[in-house]
Amino acid sequence: MINAADKDTLSSMAETFAADYKDIVGNDISVVYGSESDVKAGDFYFALTAKGKGLKDEGYLSQIGDSIKTESETATGAYWATRTFLQILKQNKTTIPKGTTRDYPKYKVRGVILDVGRKATELQTVKDVAATMSWYKMNDLHVHLNDNLIFLEDYWDTNAETTMQNSFTKAYAAFRLESSVKNDEGKTATATDLYYTKDQFRSLIKDSRTIGVNIVPEIDVPAHALAFTKTFQNCALKKMNSSNWKRPLTDHLDLSKPESTQLAKNIFSDYIDGENPVFDEQTTVHIGADEYEDDATLYRNFVNEMDDYMKSKNRKMRMWGGLTRIKSDTEVRGDGVEINVWSKDWADPTEMYNLGFELINSLDSNVYIVPAAGYYKDYLDAASLYANWKPNVFKSGNLNTTIPAGDPQMIGGAYALWNDSIDTRGNGVTDYDVFDRIYQPMSALSEKLWGEGTKTYSEVKTTTAKVSTAPNTNPYHEIESAGSTYAEYNFDKEDGSDASKNKYNAVSAEHATYTEGKVGKALSMESDTYIETPLDKSPAGTSLSFWVKKAAGGSSDEQVLFEGSSTLGDYTIKAVQKNTGKVGYSREGYDYSFDYTLPEDEWVHLTIKGYKDKAELYVNDSDTAIPAVMDTATKLGTQYRLATLNIPIKYIGSTTGNSFNGLIDEIELTNDQDDSIIPTTDFSFTCDNEQNPAEGSDGPISNAFDGDTSTLWHSQYSPSIKALPATFTVDMGKEYKINKLTYVPRQSGGANGYITSYDLYVKKAESDDWTQVVTDGVWASDTKEKTAKFNTVDARYIKFVAKEGSNGFATASEFHIHQVLNEEEQEVTKAQEALNEAVNDSSIKGIYEAGNADGTYTSASWTAFREAYEAAKAPSDGATVEELKTLLTNLKSAKAGLKNAAVESAKETLKAEVDKAENKNVYEAGNADGIYTKDSWTTFKEAYEAAKNVSEGASAEELKTLLTNIQNAEAGLKKSQTETPPTPNQTETPATPGQTEKPSTPEKPTVVQKVSKNVTYRVLDTKKKTAAVVGVGGKKGKKVTSLTIAKTVKINGVTYKVTKIGKNAFKGCKYLKKITIGSNVKKIEKGAFANCRKLASINMKKANGITSIGSKAFSRINSKAKVSVPSKKLSKYTRMLKKAGLPKKAVIKK
Repeated sequence: MINAADKDTLSSMAETFAADYKDIVGNDISVVYGSESDVKAGDFYFALTAKGKGLKDEGYLSQIGDSIKTESETATGAYWATRTFLQILKQNKTTIPKGTTRDYPKYKVRGVILDVGRKATELQTVKDVAATMSWYKMNDLHVHLNDNLIFLEDYWDTNAETTMQNSFTKAYAAFRLESSVKNDEGKTATATDLYYTKDQFRSLIKDSRTIGVNIVPEIDVPAHALAFTKTFQNCALKKMNSSNWKRPLTDHLDLSKPESTQLAKNIFSDYIDGENPVFDEQTTVHIGADEYEDDATLYRNFVNEMDDYMKSKNRKMRMWGGLTRIKSDTEVRGDGVEINVWSKDWADPTEMYNLGFELINSLDSNVYIVPAAGYYKDYLDAASLYANWKPNVFKSGNLNTTIPAGDPQMIGGAYALWNDSIDTRGNGVTDYDVFDRIYQPMSALSEKLWGEGTKTYSEVKTTTAKVSTAPNTNPYHEIESAGSTYAEYNFDKEDGSDASKNKYNAVSAEHATYTEGKVGKALSMESDTYIETPLDKSPAGTSLSFWVKKAAGGSSDEQVLFEGSSTLGDYTIKAVQKNTGKVGYSREGYDYSFDYTLPEDEWVHLTIKGYKDKAELYVNDSDTAIPAVMDTATKLGTQYRLATLNIPIKYIGSTTGNSFNGLIDEIELTNDQDDSIIPTTDFSFTCDNEQNPAEGSDGPISNAFDGDTSTLWHSQYSPSIKALPATFTVDMGKEYKINKLTYVPRQSGGANGYITSYDLYVKKAESDDWTQVVTDGVWASDTKEKTAKFNTVDARYIKFVAKEGSNGFATASEFHIHQVLNEEEQEVTKAQEALNEAVNDSSIKGIYEAGNADGTYTSASWTAFREAYEAAKAPSDGATVEELKTLLTNLKSAKAGLKNAAVESAKETLKAEVDKAENKNVYEAGNADGIYTKDSWTTFKEAYEAAKNVSEGASAEELKTLLTNIQNAEAGLKKSQTETPPTPNQTETPATPGQTEKPSTPEKPTVVQKVSKNVTYRVLDTKKKTAAVVGVGGKKGKKVTSLTIAKTVKINGVTYKVTKIGKNAFKGCKYLKKITIGSNVKKIEKGAFANCRKLASINMKKANGITSIGSKAFSRINSKAKVSVPSKKLSKYTRMLKKAGLPKKAVIKK
C-alpha cells in the first residue's frame, strides 16, 4: 500500500516492487493507495516523511511487525527498502524478521565504470549491469562512451606521417551515441558497428534513475578522442608521442586550435541542449580529460573552460584525475567538480582535495579490471579488497592517504572495467565475460561502500550465492528446465516440437523439409532453411549434441548450423567456418574453429560444449576434446585469448541465407554442469594452514569453495611460511551419500601450491572417529582438474590433508564434493524404459519375430537389425544411461536401415543397365551432331535420366518399369535418314511391269511416353495401367504459362490413369502461372513445382485422393499463391502443402 498523498512520487517504485516480488516469491501483490489506518496484516506500507530524521536522499526507516511500514524522504530511499525485503525473501521465500531497520549508505557514490567505447556492448548488457547494481544498492554507473585502440604504434609504418594517417584509416575507434554533429562532408563520429540512439540513451538514464542508479555518461576529450579526430581531422593533434616515438597523438584534440575546444562543446551540446535533452539537469556529465600528453597549459585551460561551460548548462561535471602529472602555472578550479582519483602519479588525492574536488577512489592498482590482457586484474581479488580496501583510503605503492569518510569531498568509490584488448590486441572478450567480471566483486564492494563491511567475507559470499542476480534479469542466459535436458529436437513428428519435458516447441519454420534421418526423421536443410525456437543463448556449461550429414558437392562457403540473436554481428555455430572450412563458431566479431572438417555424405555425431573462457568439440562420442582456436592472430599471446561460448539456439539454421546444406537430426541441448556437486551454501570450514588475506592477495580455505576460480586458498606464506601439511575440514551441514572429490588447481599466477600428495577422511557425526577413504593419493603437478574417487559412503564431514605441493605450498582454486544422485538411478530407469518400449514396439518386434527366411530383406541389413534388436533386448548388467541410449539409437537406425531385397535387386539390375557401356556412352556423347532422330533421342535421354535418378521409396515394380523403359528406348534409337547417292558399280533394278514398289518400313519401338498439351507422360506400371507426369513437352517447353494434368492419358492405344507428378517435373518453369491437377493423382513428388516463381494459381479440387506431397514440391513459388483443395480435405491438404514448402502468405481455400 502506498500513502495516497505520495502516489505521484512512489507509484513507479511500487510497480517495480510488485513485479520483482512476483519473480522472487511467485505470488502477485496489488499496488493500492490509502493511509496508514488502512494497513492490514501482511501489507507493505510506504510513505514519504519530512526531512529531519536523518534519512537524507537514500535512507529509509522500516517498522516490521504483522505488517511492514516504511518511511523515507525520497522514492530512492523507499526503493532501497524494497531491495532489502526482496533479498531476505529470496533467501527464505516467506519470512522477514520483526524489528526496526534504519538503513542509509555511507558513501554518496557507489560506482561501476564500464568501457563501452572500445568494445561494442549491447544496450541490454548495460541495462543488466544497472539492474544488478541496483540490486546490490550500487548507484553510479559511469558509461565510457568513446575510445580507441591504445596501442596506435601497432600501425607504425615507415615514418610518422604514414603512421598518423594509418591511425585515422586503420585503428579501431568508436563513439557509441547517435550524433548530429557533422563534418564538412556530412559525416558524424557515431560508430558504425554499434551505437545507442538518443532516445535509447535518454530512456536508459531515466529508467535507471527509477531503480536508484545514476547513469554518468562520459565523452572522453581531449585525449582518447580518435573517434572524433578521425572525423574532424582539422582538430587532430598531428604529433608523435615524445615518450613512445612510434605512437602518434592523433587521438588527441589539438588544443592550440580554438575550433577543437568548440568541437568538444558542440558534441556535448548535442545531448545537453533542447527541450528534451539526452543528458538532463539531474545527470552528472563526465568530460574525460584523461591522459593528455601535450601542452599542460592548454590542457588546464581546456578543463577550466569546460567547467565554465557545464556550469552555464546547469550540469554537474566529473573528470579523470590528471592534474598532478600535467603541471603548469595555470590553476584549475575544483569546487563543485567530481574527480576520479585513478593513479597516484596522475592525481594525488591530497592535492585534488586541496583544489576543492570531490573525490571518487578509483585507484587502478586496486580496482581496475582489464579482461585477459596480462596487466591489471583479470578479475578483482574480492576477498582481499573486502579485507583491506576502504573507499576513503588512497593506498597504492608509497601512497597512503586517508580522507575522513564523512567529509563532503570524500564522496565514494568506483571500480572499473576497461576493454583495452581490441583491434591488433583483440582477445575475444564477450558481453558475458564483461558482465561476469563486474558481477563477481560487486557484493563485496557494495558492502564496503554502503556500510562498514562487518560480515566475514565467507558470509558475504554465502549470502551472494543465495541472493544472486537481480530479479527479472537474465544476464547469464539461464534456461528454466525440468531436468538436465533443456531441449530436444528429433524431428520425428516432422516439425520443430521439443521432445524434452520443457516443451520449448518451435515458434516458426521457413523452407523446412524432413526426410529419413539417422534415427527416425531428420531436418533437411538448404541455404534458406531455418527453424525458430523460443530459446536464444544458453548459459556457460551447456552441451549441444546432434547428428549431422553434410551434403555431397555442397558449397565451400560458410554454413550455419545454429544462430542466436545479437546486435554485435553474427552469433552462430557453423558446420563450415568461412575462413578455415572447419567446424567452428562466430560471436561478437571473432571467429573460432575446431580442428575438424566435416566429411561429405556421412553421418557424424558432434557435441559442442560451451564454457566461460573456452569451448570444446567432441566427434562421434570421442573422449578427446578438440579445443576452439581463434582464427585471427593478434599481438596478444594465446594465453590471453578467450573463447567463451554461450551456445546459440534461437534458430536451427540461419536467417541470413547461409544455412547448413545437409541433414541434421537428434539435437539435444543439455546442462553440462555436474549436478552431483554438493552446493556449498551450508558449508563451514576449519583450516590449520591458510593465508590471511590482509597479508597477501590470496586467502582462506573458504575461497576454494566459493564457486569462483579466480579466488585461491593458499597455505600460509606471509608474514612467515608455514610448512605442509595443510589440513582442512568441511562440515557440509547435513549427511550426504558421497563418492568423489574434485580439485581445481590454481589456473594462473605460477605453479606454487599444485597439490601432489594427499590423504582424505570422512565421518558421519562430529563425535565419530575419522575413516580414511584415500591414503597417499597422488596428483600430477599441473593445472588440470583432478579427482579423488572412493567407495560410496554416508558422511557429513570430510577432512583433507595436503601432504606435498609444488615449491612446498598448497593452493586450490576450487574443491568440489560429489554426492551420488538418485537422479542418476532415475535416468537409468528412464533410459531402460525407453529401450524396453522400442524392443516391444509391434513395428519392430514383429519384424524380428517374423525373421527373414523368405528373404524379404537383404542379408546385411537384416543381420544388422537382428544384432541391434538382440543387444537392445538384453543390455549388460549395470549399463549406464549413455550405453542404454546408444542401444536405442542403434536399434532405431537398424530398423530404418532395413532394405527390401526385391527392391535392392531391382536397383542393382537397373544400375547395371544405366552403367552399361553402350547406354552410358550414348548418353554421355549426346546428340549434338544429330546422329539420332529427335524423338528417339528424347525418349532415350529421358528414360536414361529417370533410371539414373531413381526417386526415394520407389517400389520394385516401378524400378522394373524404369528398366523396361530404358531397354525399349535404347532399342528404339533411330539414326537420322540421309539420301545416299548410288556408287559407280551400282545399277538400278527396274520394277517389274505391273508391280508397285513398296518402301521398307523400319520396326517401331515400343512407345513408353507421350506429350499431350505441353505435358510429358510416361508409363509407370503396364499391369496397373498407371502413368506419371515427368515434365513439360511440346514446342513451348518451359515457356508454358498454364497446364492441366489429365485424369487419363492414352499411350500406344492403351489408356493409363495419371497417378503421380514426378520428381522435379516442372522445377524452374519460370513462366508457369497456373496449374490444374487431375482427379487420379495420388502423389506429388519432391520439387515437382519448385522455383516456379510466377505460379500463383493451383487447382487440385478434383484431386481428392492425394496421399503425399514431397519436400519442396511447392517451394519458392509466388508468395501469394492461391490453392484450391477438396472441401473435405482442407486440413489434411493444408498440412501437406505447408510441409512441401508452400509460402507462408499463400492462401489455401476449399
